This record gives sequence, structure tokens and C-alpha cells, in this order.
Amino acid sequence: MNRLARSFVLPLVFASALATALTSAPAAPQSTKPAAAVPSAAAAPKRHAIEQVAIVGASLSEGFQAPPGWGAAFEASFAREGKVASNHSSALVFMDLAGYGLSQAELALEEAPTLLLAVDYLFWFGYGSQDVDGKPVADEAQRLEMLERGLKSLEKFECPLVLGDFPNMSEAVGRILMPAQMPKPETLDKLNARLREWAAPRENVLVIGLSSWIEQLKSGKSIRIGERTYAAEVTKTWLQEDRLHPTVAGLAALATFVQHELAARKFVAASDFHSDAAAVLERLKSGAANGAKAPATAR
Repeated sequence: MNRLARSFVLPLVFASALATALTSAPAAPQSTKPAAAVPSAAAAPKRHAIEQVAIVGASLSEGFQAPPGWGAAFEASFAREGKVASNHSSALVFMDLAGYGLSQAELALEEAPTLLLAVDYLFWFGYGSQDVDGKPVADEAQRLEMLERGLKSLEKFECPLVLGDFPNMSEAVGRILMPAQMPKPETLDKLNARLREWAAPRENVLVIGLSSWIEQLKSGKSIRIGERTYAAEVTKTWLQEDRLHPTVAGLAALATFVQHELAARKFVAASDFHSDAAAVLERLKSGAANGAKAPATAR
């Protein structure tokens, strides 16, 4: 074999021998140790409940005849950074439960709020003279069906959700409520029982006792909120003459009541809010809080 041929053949022979040696060598033992976990992205910091509050509801939430309204009153109770970012409430819910009522929940859900304040959202899903489809309420059973529609609209919310129960507002009949809009006492009991049944397995839902709150106001006695007791001469100023809507002072008191209930459920800390209704009222009057206002609606 000449020199040129050997220069090509010898490297090929070496490469072939090396390949044979590698393929015939015993396989390296497999490690029995579990693979190291791939670091996951850092979890997003938990948002505080009052960081971005949304409001849905009826005339109370709109602040009927009580400017600057419920959103500002609730915001005035904050003792830490937070805001009422939106208020979708309308005093016209009683006219169209779907158009003015259910649509609010849809809008609020899109905003991913940290807290949904729906104190009077369900009111007209129990009261009223027409159902969700605009049909006259001819049977008390319709009121329970109306409530189911209202509850259904709230099922997708995962943030803390504050709902008021159904108070007996019979004193407002003949003033601002019509007799046909007033549920019977036994219907109110059924509405409240169903509401609490619905809320029981949902850890994010807080039902506040508007019914007991109103009964205390009717009694003309002092009312205790947290560690403070408010004398009868103070509490008698918390409802307007129509006996349905809170005054500005009543909204300030309601804000502290809601905050105490939120703290009791550990949604907020006691240090997150001003616990004195009188102090909240002063902050409200001084313009310390603005709060998102409800969209203007024709009356």
C-alpha cells in the first residue's frame, strides 16, 4: 500500500475501532435521585382587600340624597392605602332587574376587584313589583326565584364579597315604597334563610345583618358597633325621612359596621380602618375621601 492510501485508510480504521469500543462499553448507571425541581416564577403578592374595591347595588349604594355617597363613606373609613375604584350601582334597579341589576355584576367581574361591596345589590331581587323578566310579581314564590337569579350572578367572584340580608322596610311603604313592592314577613324570612344557605359554603362571602341593624334603628335604642356604643339621639339621625335610605351620618355608621364585620372574618385587620363612625363622618365631610361615584341615572 502506498503512502497516500495509508494516509486515508489508517484514520478510518482507528475511527471504526473507537466506535466499536464505545458501543460495547457497559451503560453508565442511571441516577436514582429525583430530578431537581425547576424553580417556578415568584407568586404574585397578595392584594389587600381594600386595594381595589368595586361597588354594585341599588339606591343606597348610589348614595340617594346623601352626597358624596356610599363609596366616599366607605373610603373615608380607610386607615391605610386603598380606594373604591368603581361604583356600578343604580337607583333604577327596581325598574329593570336585568338591565340595571345583573349587568352591574358583569361589569364588576371584568375588573377583578379585591373586594365586592354589594350591601344592597340583592334588595330588589326580593322586594319589587316585577321579576327579572319584567313580569308582575303575582306570587310570593316569584321573589325566591328572583333571588336565585341574583345569587347566580355572583357565583364567579372569588374576592371577598359583602352582601346585606333582607331587612323589613315596611315603615317605608306609603312614603317611598308601594305596597306591591313589599314582601310578606314570612317571605323575608325565606329570603334570608336562602341567602345564608347559599353563603354558608362560600368562604369569600360575608352576609351582614341589615335586618337586625334596621330593627335596632326602629327600636329607638342605642346601637353598639365594635367597641363603641352610639346613643339613641345619634342613631335616630341615621335614616332619612323616607325610612328607607341612610343619611350621610348613616352611611358613615354603616361603613364602620361593615369594616368591623370584615375584620371579624379576617378579611381586613382592625388597624386598617377607622372604627369610630363620628370620625368617619368628619373625614367624609372634610373631603378626606372621594370614592368612585355611581354613573348618573335619570330619575
